[in-house]
Amino acid sequence: MYFANTLNIDNIKIISSRSNGDGISLQSCQNVNVTNSFVRSWDDSLVVKNYPHWSNKNNHGATKNIYFKNCILWTDLAQSMEIGFETIGKVMDNINFEDIIVLHNYHKPVISIHNGNNADVTNVKFKNIYVEDASLGKGDGTLNVIEFTTLFSSTWSTNHTTTSLGSINGVTLENININSSRNDLKINILGCMDTRSAYYGGIHKVMNVTFNNVNINEEKITNDYAHLITNEYVEGLKFL
Repeated sequence: MYFANTLNIDNIKIISSRSNGDGISLQSCQNVNVTNSFVRSWDDSLVVKNYPHWSNKNNHGATKNIYFKNCILWTDLAQSMEIGFETIGKVMDNINFEDIIVLHNYHKPVISIHNGNNADVTNVKFKNIYVEDASLGKGDGTLNVIEFTTLFSSTWSTNHTTTSLGSINGVTLENININSSRNDLKINILGCMDTRSAYYGGIHKVMNVTFNNVNINEEKITNDYAHLITNEYVEGLKFL
């Protein structure tokens, strides 16, 4: 879906084995409900992006009021629930993933926000998520099961246009249960200082992330979790 407004996507079944084949990708969309669906994808299963409009690169996208609910996922390569990397346009607000079952996630983060452009990503909720099998780290994959970053990507950030970086503010993870054969899954939460010459010195934070009853292999995640990685550009991190 691309620059769409007011949509209900219900009872869709998708199986995609094609390289870079995403499942349901909402690009610069507003007021969209995705419900009661199944996705097995080679790439991202449920993904939200901001793009500029194809007819005018100065017309940046805006994303508002996105709801994914009651979906079952199987993710062979990339992220199961992703915002980014392309986030061109200041507004990405009120994005919700709720009542999601992830049968398998083999390679990269299950839950992720990768803000690679100038969006202010605000009011994001992941609620009632059950992950049956997080077998991360295969091939060139990472061990990052949850990852929230503001970071320039040489691969993704300049595909459509070049922008400054933005921020992430207000993310809630509530009632998350992740099962894995690994006991070293990482949680990455990282802001940054932009080092590109045109934007040098800009500070781009990740703020007000709340973990409320988040469990990995039945261990409730607190600020003492051994594999939690943050930096000086993270503020307001809470564990309930």
